[in-house]
Amino acid sequence: MKNFYYNKWIESYYVDEFLDLNNFLDTKDIMIINKLGINIKNKLYTDYEFDVFYEGILEYYYDKYMSDEEKKMSKSLRRTGVSRLEYNQLLDKINYVYEYAKCC
Repeated sequence: MKNFYYNKWIESYYVDEFLDLNNFLDTKDIMIINKLGINIKNKLYTDYEFDVFYEGILEYYYDKYMSDEEKKMSKSLRRTGVSRLEYNQLLDKINYVYEYAKCC
């Protein structure tokens, strides 16, 4: 019986498309995301696809309270043309979408 729920979850995670990022992002957001080297697909996202997208955004996260190892893993915004303020505003919006995606 447990296996049934796991298989259902796997199918839902990788197959069921439910989230249209275009409903949450405006032109400026998409431009910033593209500057980060991340492409927005014009489709409904599965949980898996959204998680991959979200992780790509989080690669640029930086906080002064991070450990040295965490700071080394963080990508620099320096050559992207995106300011830290723009990134933080985008991250706030993506975090909202993430919470929405996980609850609804």
